Amino acid sequence: MSDIKLHPTRCCGVIEIDGLSSCSTPQLALNNLAYYFNEGRVPEAPFITFTGVVKKSDLDVLGHARSERTDNYGEKFARYIEENRLGTVVRSDPRISWSKNTIMIWIWQVDYSRLMPFLRELTSYHG
Repeated sequence: MSDIKLHPTRCCGVIEIDGLSSCSTPQLALNNLAYYFNEGRVPEAPFITFTGVVKKSDLDVLGHARSERTDNYGEKFARYIEENRLGTVVRSDPRISWSKNTIMIWIWQVDYSRLMPFLRELTSYHG
């Protein structure tokens, strides 16, 4: 099991995905997030944000724990959402964070009328 979670923010319209890098595929990420939606653990907020490292720093600033992934897992997840027509994804420009990694943020404008049936189908398939 991965360490991916959904967290409501202080804004009623935004949920944050935490730990996307712990999932090896976008399908696994959505599968692991499904129980948050299916169990009503998070509200159906219109926006879900997620971040990802797009270029790693060679420095380990203050012992910051970070993903060892070298692929652009955030963009893979965004494309998976778009390819399956689960909503619209808006992308930021890359920026250097305090950890010296270059990161991006994606804002998913969720289409729940498509997401919920998609999640039910995804989680019922154990192929």
